[in-house]
Amino acid sequence: MTTAANPSGGAQRQCLLAIGALLRSSSPDSVLAIAPRHDATLTALQARFTHCDWQVVSVCNSVDGLDTARQFDFGVVLDTLEHLAEPIGNALLARLRDVVTRRFCLSIAEHRIAQAPGGAAAHDRLSALGLQLIGRYTAGAEALRLYFYDVATYKAVPDWLSSRNWANPERWDKERW
Repeated sequence: MTTAANPSGGAQRQCLLAIGALLRSSSPDSVLAIAPRHDATLTALQARFTHCDWQVVSVCNSVDGLDTARQFDFGVVLDTLEHLAEPIGNALLARLRDVVTRRFCLSIAEHRIAQAPGGAAAHDRLSALGLQLIGRYTAGAEALRLYFYDVATYKAVPDWLSSRNWANPERWDKERW
């Protein structure tokens, strides 16, 4: 996890740089952004990654507007989750995770997490959905958290689930468990 305190750059700029690094390492062709249409971070990302096919969605108390017919290479959620009721926010993240994209990042303001219902357990809820906290960025009173989900790396494969053990079909007739 990255923790950055940069009074001159601002938490939003530091978070923007981290999201940019994730986009560079993923090299996506298509990006789904869930954010207010005129979000400064979103505008900067779109300007920097012009080769990506961007679709911007504003979510207002429902996830029904999310296009599930198309799968995106990457998703970015900005200034959205903290404005939604917990069940709707969880449904949004679950739909992103399970249907819409294989990897996505979520930027969320720490003070808004604390003010949300059940805010003390917000980190636990995000972890339960498979997101990993990869950065905390602070500048003065501004503090942002950056979470990331990637279906390929969210869970390590346990040793017992390997071809050396019971999962090996060649050993089914040789050993009894």
